Amino acid sequence: MNSIDSQILKNYLDSCKEKDLFKELNISEDFDECKIKIRLLSIEQFLININSDIYKHLFSAVFSLKDHIDTIKININDNVETLESFNTLEEVSIFNYQFDRSDKEGSLEIIISKVSNEYTTIYFLDNFIEFLNNTSNISFIFELFEKHNNKFKIFSEQNFLVKTNSFYFASAQNFDPLVVFENKNADKLKKINENCHFGNAASIKFLPEDFYHYFNNSFPNQNFKNLFERLSLALILRVFSDVSEFDSNKLTYKMFGYKTIKHEYNFMSLNTKSLNDYYQSYNDLFFDNSNFIDKIGLARNVISLHTINQDFTNIKGDIYSSIKSNYNIYLKENIKKYIDLKNKITDKLFTISSSFDNLVDDFSKSFKSSFYTLATIFLSLILLRLIKGSTSTIPIFTFEVYVFLISVLFAMYLYKKYILFELSHKKDRIFEQYEQLKNQYISLLDKSDLNELLMYENFKEKNNKYISTQTEQYSKYWNKTLLVYFISFTFLTICA
Repeated sequence: MNSIDSQILKNYLDSCKEKDLFKELNISEDFDECKIKIRLLSIEQFLININSDIYKHLFSAVFSLKDHIDTIKININDNVETLESFNTLEEVSIFNYQFDRSDKEGSLEIIISKVSNEYTTIYFLDNFIEFLNNTSNISFIFELFEKHNNKFKIFSEQNFLVKTNSFYFASAQNFDPLVVFENKNADKLKKINENCHFGNAASIKFLPEDFYHYFNNSFPNQNFKNLFERLSLALILRVFSDVSEFDSNKLTYKMFGYKTIKHEYNFMSLNTKSLNDYYQSYNDLFFDNSNFIDKIGLARNVISLHTINQDFTNIKGDIYSSIKSNYNIYLKENIKKYIDLKNKITDKLFTISSSFDNLVDDFSKSFKSSFYTLATIFLSLILLRLIKGSTSTIPIFTFEVYVFLISVLFAMYLYKKYILFELSHKKDRIFEQYEQLKNQYISLLDKSDLNELLMYENFKEKNNKYISTQTEQYSKYWNKTLLVYFISFTFLTICA
């Protein structure tokens, strides 16, 4: 038997049932285990013949199906307790019945426990999907997918491959445990939640693309296809709705477009015929990562006009083309206003940037003014000394004059410190004006668009570095100038 084909095992079990070897067959599977339960006509007859060819074939098939990481347990039960238990094929083969069981009905229970931390095995895909559909709680389905592995190794299909943004399902013979997923876009989820109220936002973190896969007409498992299409559409409709909530198996959506639409759906009967149209529209919202607020508003208007009987799943026409056309018209009608607005912001940003240049210029002028003042005093004393000549008995560089000159130098130093203090406060004030500019237009432009326009990532850092570099350079020149004059005044006074 092919070790990766559970359908052959299923067919074999069905044939045994038809031959009245079994009374009843039940297969169930969830994320944690796969359970095959067979109703026996006679426990004693089963145990007597447990090593017969037909049962050897059955147990061999079960153990060959099991993934090498998973564990298996075989129980023989009556209506009260487990009578016999086996963990390996060898234990079954060496079992010797002692004729100590009464001839009554019981059950053969085969439990395969899934223990891998890297992936989840699925032996009977239809039964696994049936388990999900029978939970009757869409929130619980999302919780299960959040809790368990996002890679699934499937034994029940020969040619199966589905890869979404977060999940990977593949036939055992094609399964790649090293497959890599795209990172979930937390910014996208945040943007969605900022523009609609979702009652389950705290517990459901999935995006439509986590369950969206383009299924062609030859897709091998219709139950899987239907489940994932319903999950994806449920998440897409919550994006386009202003208000939505998932409560058990009930989905509630409310949209405020040109018309207000409210509708409730049963998750199991959600019509997905418009899924691809909706998904194209959803994908376009984030195509260029800008103007999201405008796009979602236009989309809601278009959808509200295209729904029939206030049913989001009953759409007339092509909503994707309508949304795209309306958005293009919107851009053409508003392009001049948009350009004028961007030019206005650019002008204000230029004015703010110029303010930083003015701060450096003012500091430079203060330095030059200080330099000219000291130069004038020094040159005046030198000139006076030359005019009086060597015949004068009255010295120019006296101690009193020296004290006066040192006082002037100290005053110049304090003046520099005050200028730096004032410059720091003016710089902070300009940064406040920059933040005010951003807050003023944040409601008119998309956040990412505004950040790009304002160079938000490096504006502060760039200008702060420019101010610090320039003021530090002029401050060093200022200090050196004061030091040169101090040495000159001291030398001339001593020499006098």
